[in-house]
Amino acid sequence: MKEKDITEEILEFAFNSKPEDCRFLSVKWQAQKYGVTVPYLSAHFKKKHDMDLKDVLIGIKAMHGLNLLAKKKNLKIKEIAGILDFRDVDGFVKMFKRLFGVTPFQYRVWATLIDKNIRASRKLERKQLKETGQ
Repeated sequence: MKEKDITEEILEFAFNSKPEDCRFLSVKWQAQKYGVTVPYLSAHFKKKHDMDLKDVLIGIKAMHGLNLLAKKKNLKIKEIAGILDFRDVDGFVKMFKRLFGVTPFQYRVWATLIDKNIRASRKLERKQLKETGQ
């Protein structure tokens, strides 16, 4: 059996990560883990996958951010930035806005409204099914 390339191992880890794993989603941390330099790892990843490792890891952190904002409404945006291993909330907000075109606060409001509409629609559907005897 062929041994996995380190870039495949990194991708597997990243795609299976949880929000609390975000401190490990950096090129520097991964380079240290595999005993290579950041420039080597970055170039090797780019050659194998035709994309920047840093962008992939930031994208995964951003996806974790989307989920936390939508599902963990009790967490403050500052707390989410911390979970995702951003040094400060401003860095998280800038990254989020650059990737998604809205601030984390705007996304959370939108996600909350969508969630309420979905629940209301389901409730209405159940009521209509009861009334029609199905």
